[in-house]
Amino acid sequence: EMISFTFNGFTGRLPKPFDYEPIIIADSVTTLSSSKVNASNVIRIRFEDGPVRVRVDGGSPTAADGTLYYNGDNELLSVDEAVNLKMIRIGATNATARVTYYR
Repeated sequence: EMISFTFNGFTGRLPKPFDYEPIIIADSVTTLSSSKVNASNVIRIRFEDGPVRVRVDGGSPTAADGTLYYNGDNELLSVDEAVNLKMIRIGATNATARVTYYR
């Protein structure tokens, strides 16, 4: 079921959140819960506690390669991107991905 909204004269519909999980991102590659991703239409991630590198093409990020996200950054992902998402922390401190799943 979608949420209807109106903003500045524009009316639209958004998917509803149905699940949430915090995921610790350490020094080995981390992925999302496949069962939650496959039940979703859209996934929102907020990165906290430290910088991370991310890839959505199925390749594995390293501390030096991948899209860089900092504490407080947000990302919206399609299911296709989320299925292939891989994350790794940069540095000695674990980061957290706060993930909300929508459908």
